[in-house]
Amino acid sequence: PGVTHTSHKKIQLKREEYFKESCLELISSSNLPIYYKEVLQFSRVDYAESGNANGFHVNKSIINIDGSQDIRVGDLVKVTIDIEKDTINHDKPYQYIVIDDPLPAGLVAINSSIKTEEDISENDEDAYTEDGTRVLVPSFQEIRDDRVLIFRDSDIWDGKYQYSYYARATTEGQFVLRSTKAQLMYSPQVMGLTPKSIVNIKASQKQ
Repeated sequence: PGVTHTSHKKIQLKREEYFKESCLELISSSNLPIYYKEVLQFSRVDYAESGNANGFHVNKSIINIDGSQDIRVGDLVKVTIDIEKDTINHDKPYQYIVIDDPLPAGLVAINSSIKTEEDISENDEDAYTEDGTRVLVPSFQEIRDDRVLIFRDSDIWDGKYQYSYYARATTEGQFVLRSTKAQLMYSPQVMGLTPKSIVNIKASQKQ
């Protein structure tokens, strides 16, 4: 029998250079057959602009807790994220979910006030909000300067889940509200994004 030489090599292509030629050429000095696999992965910028649902439906709201329609410097706001599993996979739960929620530059998450909609224990996964939405109880959460990350290891079934936290308006101006993403950690193609929008923060009325 002949001798088979097996080696594996992974090459990372530069996107800009690839699109200049749009051609991939493999050259070898060996007469042995070459088996290769080409995988092209590029981010969909339009999804982050207009939103997308591919397994998850995601919505986000930012509401001033004093009931005002305006947000002013110093105000406390409630950030609410609703996620809903696509009913096309209604017979299978989702596991190991991460929600990446960017904050606009004018808002800062309040670490001591990060909590679920209701005061429940981590094992109470059957709690509901007043409007009948299931409370999303995270396995772990991470507060960063520019975003809040929520991790959920246990099952998510059909129906809407809601997670809320609080933030403080710190800077006056108009800020970009980037897309919030819900995604399966081990099947990243299953995800949902909110559309990009704008948040206006006005000057404080306090003298």
